Amino acid sequence: MATSNSPTDAPYVIDDAYELTTRLSTGEDGTTTCTIYPENVEAEKQVTTWISAEDDAFVNVADYR
Repeated sequence: MATSNSPTDAPYVIDDAYELTTRLSTGEDGTTTCTIYPENVEAEKQVTTWISAEDDAFVNVADYR
């Protein structure tokens, strides 16, 4: 059986017009995780169109200006 890796096989394609939403969650160990995802994505595709990072991956923009 052949497999295909064409762009139409992608789980979700986002066009140029979308808004991002964030969700912060804190684990039992106190680590905060920020998840960023498009707010207009269908519920079943949310698990494949997001990015998450823990609190030590974020910096204050003002500190780097």
